[in-house]
Amino acid sequence: MASCVWRGDEGSGHSLAIVGDGLCAALARRGVAVEHMPVAAAPAGSPAPGVASHWPPRFEAPSDGPFVLYQPWEFGEAPALWAERIRELVDEVWTPSAYAREAYLRAGVAPQLVHVVPNGVDLERFRPEGPARPLPVRRGTVLLFVGGTTHRKGIDLLLAAYGRAFDADDDVVLVVKGFGSDTYYRGQTAEPLLAELAARPGAPALVSLDGTLRYDELPALYRAADCVVQPYRGEGFCLPALEALACGKPLVVTAGGPTDEFASDACAWRVPSRRVGFEPGRLPEDLRPAGEGFLLEPDLDALAECLREAADPSLRARRAAAAREHAERFGWDAAAGAAARRLEALSGTTPIRTVPAAVVPGARGTVFAAAADWREPATWVPALEAYAAAFGPADDTTLVLPAEDGAAASAAVAAHLERAALDLDALPDVVVADAAALSPEALELVADAFICGAGERPARARRLCPPERDALRSLVHS
Repeated sequence: MASCVWRGDEGSGHSLAIVGDGLCAALARRGVAVEHMPVAAAPAGSPAPGVASHWPPRFEAPSDGPFVLYQPWEFGEAPALWAERIRELVDEVWTPSAYAREAYLRAGVAPQLVHVVPNGVDLERFRPEGPARPLPVRRGTVLLFVGGTTHRKGIDLLLAAYGRAFDADDDVVLVVKGFGSDTYYRGQTAEPLLAELAARPGAPALVSLDGTLRYDELPALYRAADCVVQPYRGEGFCLPALEALACGKPLVVTAGGPTDEFASDACAWRVPSRRVGFEPGRLPEDLRPAGEGFLLEPDLDALAECLREAADPSLRARRAAAAREHAERFGWDAAAGAAARRLEALSGTTPIRTVPAAVVPGARGTVFAAAADWREPATWVPALEAYAAAFGPADDTTLVLPAEDGAAASAAVAAHLERAALDLDALPDVVVADAAALSPEALELVADAFICGAGERPARARRLCPPERDALRSLVHS
């Protein structure tokens, strides 16, 4: 029977705990034995794969088995520190959307290491049928926002667009149910903006729900709404949008983000957005994107127009009729199926953190490598030629070429150099390494860069370099 160790929060209304509870319960229904661990617990002495799903992430494996990091990311490109830790320590990354997966790939994590295990929704709990939560103010149209009232969630955009689209004479109310103002989002929330709009003469009706709302009370809140509005700038999935669809409610959401993967124009107004560069200094050093991260910036005028359309009962009804169907593809059992397939693939594999980096005696300051197949000159000749053109014997570089038959490989290198009229004495440092004593992963871990053709991607390579002289030189001198 398959099994796993799951490290993460349980039983709270925070999104990662909701995901852990829903996915683990569904895995158990599939016969997967799940051992739960608190976030602060020491690693379990189990050979089963260990899944870490909590914030902030910790790069200590939850078990003695393969290590899975289950982590969304919202800022366009995953942190540089994460990319390096994943390369050295993590066997797989799971992330809840193809949109979030791309953030890891942009940061340099190999595609074969990153898999989509989507968030899900409890389709029995979140459904159109059932009681609706009484609201302190009721209008002909109830718009609802659920989540942290932060810049990333777009609350400032929502309030601005709402104030532009309506006034006090309109039969509409915006209900804001914030979360995390005293925990995860402390110091980031928008209470002053809410108070400012509420106090503005002629402003449309606004309700800010204070106090704790239990997770099992959320379905009734969604049912009290006519449309759920989530104009986010950055999300890894946007769980409230899926929960709203499951309750039969149409959406107003940002286009271009992860909600595109489960919400179409049939059930949602998708607000056009553009990518805006994200200033790395806004995040702590350990969370700074590997390159230039970005956020999505929804168009304010388009958002206001979408809100006006959402106040039209006939337009809402058409989208509401398609809402539940969109959510039904994302029940927890479907998510557990994706997770179970990955656990099966990982079971019994050797954790990358136990693979020692290769030792290359006499290696110089910058180590290049190429995954040579000596039956196919195209796998090593371009790398060798580019390396020989880029450097000389005095340069502080080494090229490692693994070979099962070192003598035959060395002879092949010498023969090619002779045919190419390359001076052996002018050759930079080249090592033909014993492939029998050198696993591919061990070489990938020690090399500063792999020289690869288009479409090639060693899973643990720190950097990739095309077989071009200038590219190799720029890597050394950058």
